[in-house]
Amino acid sequence: MKRIIILFCFTAMVNLCKAQVAEGLTPLQRKQLTVLAEPATLYKGFFRLGYDIKYSRPGRSFDRNGVNQTPEDFSYTGNYVEHLFTASYGINDRIQITASLPITNDNLRAEVKSQAGTQVVDTEIKIVSKGIADLRADIQFQVIKETKQVPAVVFGFGAWLPTGNNKRSIQTDPVTSDTKYEEITGGVGSSIVTSLMVRKVMYPYLFAAEFKYFFGADGKIIENNTSIDVMGANSAVWQVVSGMHLNEWITITGKLFYQRLSFDSDVPPNTTVPLIDNSKKELLSFDPTLTFQFGRFRSQQFISIPISGKNYSSELEYSASLVYTF
Repeated sequence: MKRIIILFCFTAMVNLCKAQVAEGLTPLQRKQLTVLAEPATLYKGFFRLGYDIKYSRPGRSFDRNGVNQTPEDFSYTGNYVEHLFTASYGINDRIQITASLPITNDNLRAEVKSQAGTQVVDTEIKIVSKGIADLRADIQFQVIKETKQVPAVVFGFGAWLPTGNNKRSIQTDPVTSDTKYEEITGGVGSSIVTSLMVRKVMYPYLFAAEFKYFFGADGKIIENNTSIDVMGANSAVWQVVSGMHLNEWITITGKLFYQRLSFDSDVPPNTTVPLIDNSKKELLSFDPTLTFQFGRFRSQQFISIPISGKNYSSELEYSASLVYTF
């Protein structure tokens, strides 16, 4: 028993020392720290480029009452794909700036069943959304630097700029009534984002909690050359994260994510398309992530598992990313 206690104390001391000597590492060693071992913001002069791809398929969804179901009168096939390119820079050891540019590539096909007298009519609707979405830029300030006793506190401020295409085209076949929607990729209006994160590393573990709030400005979309005013959306996000090192270069984290959107109409819903009602949305999900650190390269694999929600898709979302620190 005495040997076990001594071994446990020795292991704890080694892990604590690893966490404490991070400030004494060389620049190259700092660039090779794992996502759990590095500080809350980039070191001064460090530059990081990243690429992320997200993929999901349409299908089941939570309705306005929170019931997870597959609609009976229509069915979706296709996929949602987003490519995200990110660049971050450490102005100093406390301040980090980041710019992200998403590119959407959504291809959906809906088969809608409707009653026409005594006959059931099948109508096909194609929904396509391709192109550059809204540019995201933010700055993060580490108000309190993490120490052995005190967690890091990070305040963030940013904006989503309407760089996407806000034009929607609707084309209907006069014979078959099949409809094709070329949907917007963004460009409706700007959004202001604020965030507050508390983060603590107790090697080999990490614990963090973050709150974000999005203030959406009013904007416009152009539908078949007609301008339509739309109201901005406000969104609140809460997330709690815990993680641990499996070894010196592999980490695993689990995130509990909750988002609530409230607005009259971010993009006016199409009455002819059986899309989810856009008036209010809620989502609670569990998001496990596996991360590999290969020198300056970092690779992440992520799955978002919906638990409950309202007016939100309940299908899994997959994501993979690769970043490099210069």
